[in-house]
Amino acid sequence: LIVLIGSYSANKIIRPVRNLQKALANVVRSSNRDDPAYIPAENIPVETKDEIGDLAVAFNKMSQDLKTTRESELKNLSEIEELLLTSAESESRITAVMNNVVEGIITIDHQGRIDSYNLAAERLFGYKADEVKGKNISGHRRQRP
Repeated sequence: LIVLIGSYSANKIIRPVRNLQKALANVVRSSNRDDPAYIPAENIPVETKDEIGDLAVAFNKMSQDLKTTRESELKNLSEIEELLLTSAESESRITAVMNNVVEGIITIDHQGRIDSYNLAAERLFGYKADEVKGKNISGHRRQRP
């Protein structure tokens, strides 16, 4: 009878601990997955109202918070990718317009460095865009041939 009670009591303690151990192993394994869309959703049953049960409740909350954070990160990443795509498309359109106007167009940043230099400016000033981009506008004086 003592062995039976001891075995039953040990099982009441060991089973929740093993469940927690398996759930933790799954979380660690899931954090190493290559798939960025993978979101672990691991909840373990709360079998007791003691310290082990409190630990299971805390683990389930942590797991849910991890899932919520991962979903938020994926949403933010998707929004950033969309903004980058839109930005690249806009830049492509602006470059096309700039290279097809007949007037020389030079854009500079707040420190006077050349950001862009269109084809008409190349013809007008005699410099290629690669020669002047990033250089300060005040430092380029060349006599025309």
